[in-house]
Formats: sequence, C-alpha cells, structure tokens
Amino acid sequence: MKPTDEQIKELYIKVLDGKVEFGTVVDNEIACYRRTTWNKEDEEWNIEVIPRTDSLEYLGWLFKYAVPKLDQSRYYKALSSIFLKENANATTLFWAIYEVIKV
Repeated sequence: MKPTDEQIKELYIKVLDGKVEFGTVVDNEIACYRRTTWNKEDEEWNIEVIPRTDSLEYLGWLFKYAVPKLDQSRYYKALSSIFLKENANATTLFWAIYEVIKV
C-alpha cells in the first residue's frame, strides 16, 4: 500500500524536525523539499528535493535521515517487521519507520 501525502508529510516533519515544505519545484511537479542554504548570488534559498517514495533514491534517503532518528529498540522493531515480508522495498521501509516513529 502506498502512503498518502499526509502520511509522507508527517514522517518528513518528524525526521527533519519540522523543516520541510511542499510546493512546486522541478518540472512543475509538487514535491516535498527543505531549504538548505542561502544563495547570496541569486538571493534565494538552495533547496534539497526529497526523492519520490517510489524511487530507488528514496531508500537511500530513508537510511540517511530517518533510520538515525530511531533509538535501538525502535530500530530493531522496524527492521524485524521488514524481514518478515517478501519483496521488501523503499515503501516497506517507509511503513516500518512510520509505524515506530509515530509512537
């Protein structure tokens, strides 16, 4: 089951400590992003677009930002739920982390 936009936003807010925005970015596509640094030359924020949940890059993003937010017990709980499933992918990891972070 694919997560809803609201569930994705909820996870991003918790993982990135509320520093996340939704809006139109590259190719007029609505995406989730966060401001990173101020670009003095262009007088605008540099942004980091968070990968789409159905992309391979998203799996790396989850390990880089979401997994470190888990304490040891929640980390093991999330991983154990993944190992019980066949064909685990980025969406599977999303749900595992979502379930233990929302508690």
